[in-house]
Amino acid sequence: MIGPHGHARFGQAELAIIATAVREMIRLGWSPVAFAMHPSDEDALLRVLRAAGVPAARVSRPASGAALMDLLAECTAVVSMRLHGSVLGCCVGVPPIVISYLEKCRDFALSMELDEYVLDIGSVTTSQIVERLERVAGGGEPLRTDILHRAHGWRETLERYFREIRRTLAADGGPGGN
Repeated sequence: MIGPHGHARFGQAELAIIATAVREMIRLGWSPVAFAMHPSDEDALLRVLRAAGVPAARVSRPASGAALMDLLAECTAVVSMRLHGSVLGCCVGVPPIVISYLEKCRDFALSMELDEYVLDIGSVTTSQIVERLERVAGGGEPLRTDILHRAHGWRETLERYFREIRRTLAADGGPGGN
């Protein structure tokens, strides 16, 4: 997964690095699954796939959120520059390779104890992407289980926080007090 298309620090050089990584992973037996988090990402994804030599390159367009989550759950890893791609991958236990263009991407990975899988967009190399993907594959089911456990932990934390906000608002006669 690539994006956001048109970001000032994201251009042809980065697309070429990612395309070379995709080509190498195909050589090693992997199969890329491309899907865009935003319609403007589709062109960049298609360029990456074509440059990697993927025959009949296409970008998947899941019909629903559930279909997207099912697609993600079948993946070994999510390579994403979009924060949402990394978050959704973690929600189904799929390790993200985070190509960070803003601190929010790195912050998320740190909160999930996945800082070793963060690569800076300004200095990322093909070998770094390939090495991280191989590391993810080597982690197998235990890594997926750990990520899923952490994601569920954050969900529980946010649900507790929401309940506390509702209680506070209800006590003050605000929204949620009905």
